[in-house]
Amino acid sequence: MDINVSFKPVEIIDGLVEDVNRPSQFYARLTFRSTEEVSIARISFDQIPVRDHKLIEPGATFIWIIGVLQTDRDTKVIRVLQFNDEVWTKAEIEEAEAEAERLQVFFEAPPPDKQDDDGDR
Repeated sequence: MDINVSFKPVEIIDGLVEDVNRPSQFYARLTFRSTEEVSIARISFDQIPVRDHKLIEPGATFIWIIGVLQTDRDTKVIRVLQFNDEVWTKAEIEEAEAEAERLQVFFEAPPPDKQDDDGDR
């Protein structure tokens, strides 16, 4: 008997751990890929697999996928939160944010006037 199974992501969220209150909760900056909205959330350690608790520290990054799992008989909302193994330091985060701001200004600036060799337009 074949069972049809499909998974459709509804939201993909990039997370950055801001502060940790062991052993119960941590605060993370969440960036929603669909809207680029940013918010701060309090997340309970209960929502994270025990094997990943050691990865929860300021600067840790994760991806949180929320989607719908559908079979022939059932539909469920599934939430998967996966930590990356690499942790960013506060200085690295600040440096990346400064570079992002610099690039945003660069790309929003009007293009320089194009001139020919005589200096005329």
